[in-house]
Amino acid sequence: MGSVSDPEDLLKAVGIPRLDPEGSPDLYAELYRIARRVREAGRTVVGLLPTGPDVAVAPLAVQLAFALADACEGAVAVVDANTRWPALQGVTSSKDERSKKSGYRTTWLESFLAIMTPVETSEAMRLDGLDRLLMHETQGFTHMLVDLTGFEKVGEHWGMLDTIDGVLLVGHPGLTREHEILRLHQDIPATKILGVILVG
Repeated sequence: MGSVSDPEDLLKAVGIPRLDPEGSPDLYAELYRIARRVREAGRTVVGLLPTGPDVAVAPLAVQLAFALADACEGAVAVVDANTRWPALQGVTSSKDERSKKSGYRTTWLESFLAIMTPVETSEAMRLDGLDRLLMHETQGFTHMLVDLTGFEKVGEHWGMLDTIDGVLLVGHPGLTREHEILRLHQDIPATKILGVILVG
């Protein structure tokens, strides 16, 4: 595991305050329920796929990662695979670990939770970079949550299905329509889908 940075400061840098389980017990309980589903399903690499462009996946991915680390008592990584507009690129520190093999940077928020972001923003490295990351950087992590924002727009959600173990669809209760969820359900094998999360 890598060096630990101040998680509060790093998350504030990207506008994602860490959820306080005692301050928001109902919300944390729901996140923990989803985390247990992932753990009990035995899925190591789980993609978080938004149902539309108005759905923010990164904040959910970070909060779910903390709950998943509690549930599995192991190390968890959040992978920002959106190489064009990475939402978590601001989560950096002087202790970052950079991988030449995958082209991703690893920043440790806690000894059990890491954020992985692309070192360079490039449309061309989107799927290729994710493939290399999952080939070389999974060791030491019990689970990895992959933000797949942008993949569906360019049709690359098809290509990533072979590289991940499961998919959580992420929607917005006021914006997501049933036909959007059904369309993605048709694209993804039923054995890969772990459920739908509505956030916002």
